[in-house]
Amino acid sequence: MSNILDMIRRYAGQVIAYIGFAVLLGYFSAAPDWSYFPDDKALIKLSLTHGGQRKEACREHTKEERAKLPPTAKPPKICPRERHPVRVSIWLDDKQIYDALETPMGITRDGPSQFYKRFQVAPGKRLLKVEIEDSGGNLPPVAQSREIELTARGVLVIEADHGKLKIR
Repeated sequence: MSNILDMIRRYAGQVIAYIGFAVLLGYFSAAPDWSYFPDDKALIKLSLTHGGQRKEACREHTKEERAKLPPTAKPPKICPRERHPVRVSIWLDDKQIYDALETPMGITRDGPSQFYKRFQVAPGKRLLKVEIEDSGGNLPPVAQSREIELTARGVLVIEADHGKLKIR
């Protein structure tokens, strides 16, 4: 008789635990109310990986440099790897909302510079201007200006694909 009572208590405990877990799971699936993003804002995302121009141009070997190299290791040119830092600037309706300078990644500073930033802005028709300066001031920056329509809870992405600036 004692074994039957122990078995009933065990199963009753399991049923109560399962019901409690199901109630808790049901509550958190419907409440409390939580919103990932405000209903009255739009989102602009900057997601950019861009390699700056090389700091030094490729050059031919001098006669002295060629003489020091073994005959089997004579590359035609010397190309230093270090790149310029990249500056990204963003204006929204003639007000600058972002300006950052990122150094290239890598031990020898030869990789791309990475940017990721999110901006919550008011929706509506806006003028967006983006500039990428990647040559250390030697060349004019790559710029794009566009009138955009931002909707509430809408997302606009700024990215670069093979050096070309994209706003979508």
